[in-house]
Amino acid sequence: MKIDDVTDEELTALLSTDQVAFTQQCFHTVDPSHKYIHNWHIECIVEHLQAMERGEIFRLIINMPPRSLKSITCTIAWTAWLLGHDPETQIIASSHSFDLSTKHNLDTKFVMESDWYRDCFPGTILTKATEKKLQTSRRGVRKVTSVNGAVMGEGGDYLIMDDPIEAKDAFSETVRTTTNRWVDQSFLTRENVPGYSRALVVMQRLHEKDTTAHLQAKGGWHELILPAYFEKKIIIDLGKNRWICNEGDFLHEERLGEDVLDKKVIDLTMQGFVGQYLMRPAALGGGEFKAKYIQYYNNYARDFTCEGMNIYILYDPANTKKKTSGHDPDYTAMVVIGLASDNNYYLLDLIRDRLNPTERVEKLFKLHMKWAKLSGQPPVVGVEHYGMMTEDFYIKKEMNRRNYRFRCIELKGAMKKEDRIRRVIPLFENFRVYFPRDITYIDTNGISADLVSIFIQEEILVFPVGKHDDILDAFARIVDNDLQAYFPEIGTVFLKAGQTLKDLYMGDFDESNYMTW
Repeated sequence: MKIDDVTDEELTALLSTDQVAFTQQCFHTVDPSHKYIHNWHIECIVEHLQAMERGEIFRLIINMPPRSLKSITCTIAWTAWLLGHDPETQIIASSHSFDLSTKHNLDTKFVMESDWYRDCFPGTILTKATEKKLQTSRRGVRKVTSVNGAVMGEGGDYLIMDDPIEAKDAFSETVRTTTNRWVDQSFLTRENVPGYSRALVVMQRLHEKDTTAHLQAKGGWHELILPAYFEKKIIIDLGKNRWICNEGDFLHEERLGEDVLDKKVIDLTMQGFVGQYLMRPAALGGGEFKAKYIQYYNNYARDFTCEGMNIYILYDPANTKKKTSGHDPDYTAMVVIGLASDNNYYLLDLIRDRLNPTERVEKLFKLHMKWAKLSGQPPVVGVEHYGMMTEDFYIKKEMNRRNYRFRCIELKGAMKKEDRIRRVIPLFENFRVYFPRDITYIDTNGISADLVSIFIQEEILVFPVGKHDDILDAFARIVDNDLQAYFPEIGTVFLKAGQTLKDLYMGDFDESNYMTW
């Protein structure tokens, strides 16, 4: 939106009739030290706000990432716009803290006292302008409060709530409960005309039981969800307007592109990132797999052995090595699992990398030979159905070249991936899954990482909201019927009095004072 190359008269006419241009001018007024970068989502938000003004939407939730101009657009510019067009309008604006609420109010005051605003709306005259209240000569008002603040005696034609919960408090059940109760029993009861006044909640997602979730459960709210990155195709329809966001698109790539979002993952961890930037939060621990179910064995112990285990390599290839069109592709995942005679599952090895077909097959063969040697018997390889369609040629070619062959089982099934993964949750809950202390892997870019930590922190504990679940999906194939994985029969092993096989695999075996089990 170009507003610099017009005459003063043209600018006044534009700003008083075009809310998108008006919003841009508010940005220049409130934050002149930074550059305004226009994006389609501002137009989309404005269209929804105008639908509220027309009475087409009465209650609206907008979820969007931090630093995406939500407060400028919805809390500052819109309230100034409303009072400009109707100086009798009564507005109550709120946030999680009184300091933030008053900042927004003072920013709005700064806009309404500017020369350009007065030229646009000469009939809107402020007679009272404090940090708590802006009042016009026509008795219109912009009154501020905060969560748990008093709003008794005040009413509004428009109720606006901007970030009712602060990020640092999102995991406090007490704060969430108190906030949601205040929203229901205080804030939303301040409608001047019940059922006719408008209510707007604009916020980033912070928790699966935050204010957005609370209001969604009650029903009756129109929702505009704008993640920083679209993980699937989304079509936003509003009247005659339509916005199409394809899988892999960024909300505002110039401001929140791939490099910026990658840094946000590091800063926030995946737990915080998926809520604040992808708008799909989860309770601490992901809500499905719990941290208390994670248990380890000592894979570095001198006496640890995988001999006697039935070993399976679960292989899920990815289709591309490089990122294309802004889309972050899945990883190739190879998971080595040992089924032991104690009826437990032992994670033995991992590969997680972006590889081309030749590199994938090379890794698979080396992995197979490694664990065939360590266990004394060849592992069975399970390959995801669609992956098998592309990998079969390369695998057979390499078998012929090496004169080294192994059994590959094609793993089919039309089950949704999330449901397939959920089948292994009972294994964790019954403490039948053991992890090594770490698995150090150097990827094709020469970067070293502990894949056990990545698997647990970035996939298991944030399921089903993690950015990637490649290892977890491959791991879950261990219970596929097609694989027909089975445990070895219990043989004669020597254990110290009072020990179990768990102790043996933890590396505490002592040949003295043993018994037959």
